[in-house]
Order: sequence, then structure tokens, then C-alpha cells
Amino acid sequence: MYFQDWIKQNYTSDESLPSDAGVDAHSRVMLRDGRSTSSESTSDYSNDPVEKKRRFVLYAGCFGIVVVGVAIAVSILLAAGVFEKESSPVQDQAGFDFSDMFGSNMPSMMPVGTLQPTMTPFPTGEPSNMPSDVPSEAPSSTFQPSISPTVGVPSSSPTWVPTMAIEPISRPPVVPMDLASETLMTFCVIADVPYNQVETEALPGQIATQMDGCEFMVHLGDLFNGDTFCDEEDYQIIRDMMLESKVPTFVVVGDNEWNDCQRGFIEIGWERWVNNFMHFENNWAHNFTVVRQPGYQENFYFIHKRTLIIGLNVVGGRVHNSTEWTQRLRTGYEWTRSIIDLNLPTGNADGVIILSHANPSADHLELVVPFRNYMANELENKYPILYLHGDGHSYIYTPHYMRQSNLLRIQHEGGTNEPILKIMADPARYPGSVYDAFQVDRQLELMDK
Repeated sequence: MYFQDWIKQNYTSDESLPSDAGVDAHSRVMLRDGRSTSSESTSDYSNDPVEKKRRFVLYAGCFGIVVVGVAIAVSILLAAGVFEKESSPVQDQAGFDFSDMFGSNMPSMMPVGTLQPTMTPFPTGEPSNMPSDVPSEAPSSTFQPSISPTVGVPSSSPTWVPTMAIEPISRPPVVPMDLASETLMTFCVIADVPYNQVETEALPGQIATQMDGCEFMVHLGDLFNGDTFCDEEDYQIIRDMMLESKVPTFVVVGDNEWNDCQRGFIEIGWERWVNNFMHFENNWAHNFTVVRQPGYQENFYFIHKRTLIIGLNVVGGRVHNSTEWTQRLRTGYEWTRSIIDLNLPTGNADGVIILSHANPSADHLELVVPFRNYMANELENKYPILYLHGDGHSYIYTPHYMRQSNLLRIQHEGGTNEPILKIMADPARYPGSVYDAFQVDRQLELMDK
């Protein structure tokens, strides 16, 4: 301590401190400031408030730099799509992209109107360069043409509107049905009905008057509007309506009557569907030999006039249980395949009609992907197959469905806006063309009456 005191008294700055004084730079600073270099004094130095503040600022600055750097790096990776969730595969082994056939708007139930009106947004104040989708109620301020019309000189540019009516490319038939054919089968189809009081009042009249020539009827599911408590009354109303049919009626499962019941009522909805519609065709005397899938009694098949008819539980809506969903689709495909293998190559039937509710989506790949591969690689499109479903609330006729030459998809609009749909099938007479083998009569002429 004497040596340090002597240094403090004779040297007042770092510059005057001799280099050979035997004291390091830290000691020189400590001595200059009048602080001891002993261990006790060093501890006091480390707890100095000024030093703490300096270190805090230093550490905070470093931490801030690290946070900013990480944020920038994450932003770059997000922009590059590194953290995007891997989507479910929509391609089969042959490279067919199933996303081409899946639309983005596939309702499983009709939209429910709200009690509150929608608010009209205020205009931005700047006019838009795009034309409005809604026509204006006010007449245009331009009453005179800006230039004189050309008279007698045809336009060199084609118009967007054809000058004569043309038939839609999706409208069958190609070859008129032979109404005298012994293998011609005709049946009626309803779907997604009744959803409201208007349809509840209209459907019995349609069933009574629009089913001439039909040998049986099929309801493609969604017996009432979705997202309800699935009360017993809902099932009884449509059951009583369909019991008025003069022909046997089959019911395919829809999602509204079980899968889309309010949470907590799904199992109750399924029980009520089973109690009211399982084996529903047995309410009539018929000679159809109906076989049902073990473990999934709602799935059925029968052969009528050399056409194999298969009904499957394929629904839309929420996937509440992925294990159940996947198992049902896989076993449904395997069962369908076994039924086709049992009856088409052996000559028991000449074509297939598959009935289900759902418009296929990415939720149904466990069924759709293997079935397409089976039809392409094993059946080799030798047999005409019709996939008939509801769910979409619009009429769709899709030739070459899933790019298979002998696969046709028809989506029934359902409801009561259009008459009951009629399907005429005769694959025994037209085995090479699915469009000739399965023809549709929408009965639109009845809308004018």
C-alpha cells in the first residue's frame, strides 16, 4: 500500500505514469481516479452504478441487433416460402394433378341468411378504371353515338355473342336411346332437399307428378339444411314425403344429417338417420337384390337391367375424425373395387353408376386417387362408369372426368328450383361410350307449365 500511495502522490495522470512502474493499465486508471486496486476495491468497481448502466446499454444494444437480424432472416425465409405448410399430395403415381378437378367452392350445405344486413362500404373518392359488375339504374349521359355507325359494311372483327344459338358442349345425348331396349333403365334423382319451407311445400307435388317412367328413386343426401341440432322432426318430414313415392326409394347419406350436425349432436344425428333411412327401400315391395357392405350398412349395391348401381357414404363438410374419415373412404374404395371385379369381367353387368353425396375434393383422395388408377390401369376404360352426386347446388355435366375416356360425372342441382332429374342407363347396348350409355333428362320443359 505504501508504494501505491507514493505513486498516487507523485503521478496524477496516465501519461506521467512510468511504463516500468510495475502497474498495469487498469491499475493506472484506478490509481488516477483515487480507487484501490485491491480485491475489495475491484468488487466495488464492478458494482458501480455508472459501470452497470454502461454495461446494460451495451448488452441491450447487442440484443437489439440480434433481434433485428433474426427478424430480417425470418422475413426473407417466409418470402421464399420455406416455412409454408406442406400441402396434402394431390397427384397420383402417374402424375395426374387432382387439383385440376377440385374447385374452391364446394358447399356441403346452403348458405344460411343472416338477420343483419351487409354494410355498403363508403366510396374511396377515386373512380375505378374497371367496369362495375352491377348495372347502373341511371341512364348514360351520352345519348348520341360518338361516331356515325357503319352501314352496309361488315365488321372485320368477330363479335363475342354468336349470331345463332349453339348447343352446350356438355349436353347429351350423342345417340338417342332405344326406348324399346330390354336393358334400358330409368330412375329419378333428388338431392339437397328440402332446405326451407318453400321446398318442403313443393317437393311432395314434384314426387307425385314428375316421376313418370322411373323404376326407382334416389335421394343423394342432405335431407335438410346443415349446421342444425338435427332434431328428430327433421328426419321425419322428409321420410314422410318420400314414403309417398310410387316406386322404391334409396337414400344416400349426406353430411347435413350427421357429419354437419351441431357439435355434440353428430352421433345423435347418425342414429336418427339409421332409424329413419337405413334399408329405406324395404318400405316398398320390389325385386331388387340389395347387398350392403359389412361394417358400413349404409353402403349398398344392386344390379338392374345389367347396370351395377353402387351407393357410398362419401360426404363433405368438416373432418371431425381423420381416422374414421380415412378408414371409411379406404374401405369404401376397396369394397367398390371388389364389387366391380365380381360383376363386370364376369358378365353380370355392363356398366356402373356410383351414387354419393359429395362433390369430390382434396378431402377424398383416399377414394378418388386409387379409383382413378384402378379404372385407368386395370379396367382400362373398358366399361362406362357414371359418378352421380349432389352437394354443389348446381347442374354440372363433366365428360372425361379425371381424364378418363369412359368416366362421366353428373352433379344434380338438387332442391326444387328445377324438376326432378331423370337418368336413363343402357350400358349393355352402348358399352363403348359412357355418353351414350348414360343419358340425362332434366325435364326443363316442365318449368314452363
